[in-house]
Amino acid sequence: MQPSESPGTAAAAAAAPELPVHLTRLVGRERELADLARLVGTPRLLTLTGAGGSGKTRLARATAERVASSFERIAWVDLSLLDDAQFLVPQVAAALGASERTGVAPLDVVLSDIGSARLLLVLDNCEHMVDACADIATSLLRACPQLAILATSREALAVAGETAWLVPPLASSDATQLFVERAQMALPSFTHSASNDAAIAEICRRLDGIPLAIELAAARVRVLSPDQIARRLDDAFRLLTTGTRTALPRHRTLRATMEWSFGLLGAREQRLLPRLAVFSGSFSLEAAEVVCASDPLDADDILDGVSALVDKSLVIMEAGDTAVRYRLLETVRQYGLERLTERGELDAMMERHTRHFLDFVERSEPSLIGGSNAPDVFAHLVIEHDNIRAACARAVAYAPCAEPGLRFVGALFWFWYALGQFREARQLTDRALVQRDGGDAVHCGRALVTSALIALAQGDYALSTEHFENALPLLHDSSDDLTVGVAIAKLGAAQLLGGDVPRAIATLDQALELRRDASRNDIARIFARFWRSWAAVAQGDHALARELAATNVQLGRDYTLPTTLGHS
Repeated sequence: MQPSESPGTAAAAAAAPELPVHLTRLVGRERELADLARLVGTPRLLTLTGAGGSGKTRLARATAERVASSFERIAWVDLSLLDDAQFLVPQVAAALGASERTGVAPLDVVLSDIGSARLLLVLDNCEHMVDACADIATSLLRACPQLAILATSREALAVAGETAWLVPPLASSDATQLFVERAQMALPSFTHSASNDAAIAEICRRLDGIPLAIELAAARVRVLSPDQIARRLDDAFRLLTTGTRTALPRHRTLRATMEWSFGLLGAREQRLLPRLAVFSGSFSLEAAEVVCASDPLDADDILDGVSALVDKSLVIMEAGDTAVRYRLLETVRQYGLERLTERGELDAMMERHTRHFLDFVERSEPSLIGGSNAPDVFAHLVIEHDNIRAACARAVAYAPCAEPGLRFVGALFWFWYALGQFREARQLTDRALVQRDGGDAVHCGRALVTSALIALAQGDYALSTEHFENALPLLHDSSDDLTVGVAIAKLGAAQLLGGDVPRAIATLDQALELRRDASRNDIARIFARFWRSWAAVAQGDHALARELAATNVQLGRDYTLPTTLGHS
């Protein structure tokens, strides 16, 4: 031994453990590995974060192998089976091959062993002892100037100088390749073909590109086709229950992975995460504060709780141009809904979600009549489309009370119109109207107007006329003069397109008279003027038709409404 060597260095070099051996190959991840290989050692602490099953350990192992030539040695510390933080430092010492010394603290043994060596220390599975891992990382990095640490954890260690690197989902092509390879291991005769390609892609999409979930799904090809697997993913935790017997217990089933992650949360996060599962797609912090803040959580708990769940990789943050939004992976969402059901909170939280988005669409609807008045409002509705769709479908299916469903469809026509979603609009509106008995007259009237407008857009002029005529008496005592004016103008359009020119002219003249005192660019007057011009054409009165159309053209120029003539 050279005098400059610290005690145990030679033995440590010989005894240092090999990198963990995986019996299946790592699929894809070339771009991620290139990025990680460039980062390792530049921030002296690089932590791979991500949800359970996202592939953190596999990426860390492949990264360590790729950068091995840049270090004198690599020490891998597997913390997955360690359940007491007091044994963390001895575990690190054992991974280094550093011998215990009488009267010397284990941390000092580790510090002495590493010294100034160019060493990569990998701390794998830190999430259940984050504080202890943060402490040892800080001590080692301060005392060992050439040391680099690569950690894996569901949340960052929050150490000064740390770079937290969120493991992304597999790219769609890599996810498909992973499914096919693992499926062929389970069933050697399995083939990837044009007939099952769409189902495999759907499986990978529904499982958010999470490697563990895809592997568990692929194992099911022994008894199910990809199409059958895709159809059963609404109950992912029952379906994805297979795995290798040698895997960690929490990686043998998707449920075990979620149970492990959930068990590491504090009481506030355990209460909040299931409540967030009522959202469909993404959600804003403001919506979460309204929907989820009920006993024992208040609005301040929501902000802090969402932040903590993002840190723990259970909520995904999506940074937009103007605002941040959040979402749950589908498997996390399903787990959260199960927890809500177990607590007896599901119905109450779904009701809060429905009420919030009903209020939102009703506030937005006046700015959308005509489809062009407030593009920023429309853009906000598009962002919330998944939540609106889910809330509306829930409302129209809620038989004990017709009012929420009627209010939803009564407020959504112009949103559906802008998206061209007439088939979905028709299905939801018909379901709401089936249950309208006992509903408020005005809400029934507005829902019938929506139905009539949909029928008009779909070319069913008889149904459109019938529903407009049924709606108007119900709206007679309402204060919503604009909706009444639009309904009368559009009734005239339905009558005209249905071939009854005289009735159409009388109805359109009534609409113009009714809105005579409204502002010049009133949308009901614009509609009435547009269709009255076509009625004039039908009667051969081209001078009147030109006059009415010219007025609308000028309005379009004055108010930047280029679609005034084309889409009335």
